[in-house]
Amino acid sequence: MDSLTFISRVIEILIWPTTILVVLYFLRKELPTIIKAIKKLKYKDFEMEFGENSFQKIEEDIEEISEEPKLNKVEKKQLISARVGQGLFRQKLIQYWGGCAVTGARDSKLLFVTHIKPWSVCSNDERLDINNGLVLVPNLHNAFDKGLISFKDSGEILCSLDKNDADRLGINLDMKVNLTKAHTPYIKYHRENIYRGT
Repeated sequence: MDSLTFISRVIEILIWPTTILVVLYFLRKELPTIIKAIKKLKYKDFEMEFGENSFQKIEEDIEEISEEPKLNKVEKKQLISARVGQGLFRQKLIQYWGGCAVTGARDSKLLFVTHIKPWSVCSNDERLDINNGLVLVPNLHNAFDKGLISFKDSGEILCSLDKNDADRLGINLDMKVNLTKAHTPYIKYHRENIYRGT
C-alpha cells in the first residue's frame, strides 16, 4: 500500500467517528427530539437501530466518557467510537472472527458486533478488549443480547428458547463458537448474569 492510499484510508476511518462526535456535540440538546423520529441509522457497513431509550443511554455513556479525567483524548475517542457502534472495536472484531463467530457468514451488512459482558458494566479496558466481543448475525445477536442464548466455556451453545422457536430462528444446539481462555471471564459473566436459561 503506498503512502497516499494509507493516508486516505486513515482519514476515511477517522472522519466518520469524528463527524458523529461533532454532530452529537452541536445537537446534544435537540438530539432527543430528532432521535424519536429516527428508527434506523445506516452508513456504509454501519447500521444502528434506535429503541425508545437507546439513544438516551448512549448519550449518557458518551458524556460520562468525555468527562472522565483519567482518559486521554485517544482513549476517549476509541471508547466513544466503540459505544456508537463503529470504530476500531468493530473493525478489530470483524477481523478477529472473520465473520459471524457462530455461522461464519461474512457479509458485513448482516453482521452485528456485541459485547459479551455488557458495555454498561464493563471497565474501560473491558469495553475495548476484543475478547469481550462477538460478531453475530441478527437472529443470534438479538437472542444473545436478550439472554436467550449463551455459550459454555467450550463454545457450545446454550439456548433457553422453546425448540420450535429456536428452529424458526435457525438456532440449533449443534451451534458452537471457537472461544479461547481469554473469552472465559466474559462468557461466564454473560451466562451468570444475562442468560435466562436454567
